[in-house]
Amino acid sequence: MIHKDKKYKTRDGRPVRIYATDGWGTFPVHGAMATCGEGDRWLSRCWRENGSATVKGESANDLVEVVSAAQPAEEKQLDVPVEVRKLRDRVEELEEELLQIKRDLGPAHNPFMGRLGLSTQMACLLHMLHRSHVCSQEQLDRVTEVTGNARRGEDEGLVINRTKVAICKLRARLKKYDVEVQTLWGFGYQVLPVDKEKLDKLLKTNC
Repeated sequence: MIHKDKKYKTRDGRPVRIYATDGWGTFPVHGAMATCGEGDRWLSRCWRENGSATVKGESANDLVEVVSAAQPAEEKQLDVPVEVRKLRDRVEELEEELLQIKRDLGPAHNPFMGRLGLSTQMACLLHMLHRSHVCSQEQLDRVTEVTGNARRGEDEGLVINRTKVAICKLRARLKKYDVEVQTLWGFGYQVLPVDKEKLDKLLKTNC
């Protein structure tokens, strides 16, 4: 929380004046920050209750409390917004899931790797489908992200389309083995038990 009786500066070091902390709306803290130097000119500005200058992420205009000489020399950083903490936690969870997928779909655990004329991505998708009753769109998106040329922050539509294209190629490759990847509209994909049996037989024949 921002207090009028405390001294602040922006994250990039400019002096700040706090006029009020009980304003209305998303940015209730009203004040001004120096446009340059030590405060020759001042620019009106509003902040969130926790000192954040924006709704998402960090900004050079975020408030940082200025500590007195009696306190430790290090600056006291304001609490990271709740939304940012949640996003960081989610990113960590997803990165851990991706690492697990990489381990699970590696050559040592994937019987389809280098078999049936499949590419690495196709083998990983088929392995996920073979070992699961059903696979959600999100699960297979993760597989194509790990095995393809995905870039962090890609548009969700591009991610989904990339997976659809990969599934289409996998279906074409499996057609000669009479194995089908079923679409579960609104959820994802599956390989039926009867087709899994066919795949098991193909693996035994070392195709």
